[in-house]
Parts: sequence; structure tokens; C-alpha cells
Amino acid sequence: MSTSSTAAPATRAELLASLQKHRGRIAPTSRELGCSRAWIHEQVNGDPALAKKLASIRSSHPSVQSALEKLVIDPDEVAVRALGHEESHRASVLAVIVDKVAEVTGLPKREVATRLDHARHGKALARLLPEPPPDPGPKKAVQVATSHENRAWLLGKPKGTVPALLAATDKWPKVNEPTVPTLFHTSYLMPTEVHDRLVEEAQHQTVSVSALIRAILNRAESAAQHAPSARRLRRAA
Repeated sequence: MSTSSTAAPATRAELLASLQKHRGRIAPTSRELGCSRAWIHEQVNGDPALAKKLASIRSSHPSVQSALEKLVIDPDEVAVRALGHEESHRASVLAVIVDKVAEVTGLPKREVATRLDHARHGKALARLLPEPPPDPGPKKAVQVATSHENRAWLLGKPKGTVPALLAATDKWPKVNEPTVPTLFHTSYLMPTEVHDRLVEEAQHQTVSVSALIRAILNRAESAAQHAPSARRLRRAA
């Protein structure tokens, strides 16, 4: 390990321990030790034994890119994840990818998720992710007043749940428009075709658009409550 006339930021043992802690990554090691990356490179380049240890540390923890290239997605695991979290198929696949890569690399899941946003992982990630849904075209916004129960149910759902429910509706519920004591006002952006169907049905039933959306949400919540949970499915399996 090279020396200089000024005090070194860390001893060889401290440097090695920090490199092991951070899986051989220079940037977090330099932050922890309060030194420059150049200083760490200087120590490694001047100490063959330390360089060998660093190579061994890195080889024992595959990179995110390497983990992605070797990763195989289990469709059953994705299906259970989607059911248990009530999220889209693509979101479930991405969540499984983050879990698996974190397990292989030893990195925290949050850091893995951040790294997957980097362009250099785009090709490997695209191999694993399903194709994004096609662009639905022009959109319109609709003002909605939801009930407290609607709002509480939607808090745990992914963004886009309401437009997705409306788009999937082929049989509209019959609406009795009762007085709702507490309403929460918001708006949703949806494909123009879905918006126009919604407005047309509300006019046909002579009810407000908000009342029709509340009825659809109530029906979806009721169906979710009676659907088998991921835990029950796992027990049954």
C-alpha cells in the first residue's frame, strides 16, 4: 500500500473492510472513508495483494447487469405477486426482477430499483419485461366525487386503476344515486373512447358521472373482497 508524507485517510485494514462492506464498489467506499476515489485506486494499483482481494470481492457479488442477463422469471411467482398486490402484470414482473437481482447481488432493493432506471440496463431489462400496453390515443379528464370507502380502497391500488376499471367495463351497474355524506373530489385522465362511453351511460341512466363511477368502484371492491387471496392460493397449492 503506497504511502505519502501526509496522513492517509484510512489504514489498509480499514480500506479493505469498507470495500468488503460495499461489495467492491469504489464510490460508496470513498464516501464512507472520506477520501477521494483516486486515492483508493492509487492504493489498489500499488498493492497487488489488495487488488487481488478486491477482484475476489467483486466476483463473489455479481453486478446488476450480470444478474439481469442470467435471470429467468417464474410465471407462477409473477401471478401470485400480481394477485396479492392487485397490480398490473408488468409491475409484478418488475417487482420480481428487483427481488431476484437484490438477492443475487446483495444490494438493497431500493438501490436495485434505482439502478434499473439506468439506460445501460435497458436491453437486458427489456428481455424480461412484457411489452408495454399500446398507446390508447387521445385522452379526456373527468371530474369525480368518490366516497370515503372508495378513497380508502383506492389508496392501496396502482395508479390508473380507475381508468382501467372503466375501460374493462362492458356491463354497467344500475345506479341508485343515494346521498353520500362525505365526498372526495378528484379527476381522472382516460382514453376519449372510455370517457365518452361513461358519459353516455350516465346520461342514459339519468345519473351523474360520479355516481356511475362510485357504483363501478363499489362493485370492484366487493368482487375483490370475495376473490381468493394469494395466501389462500398458496395454502391450497
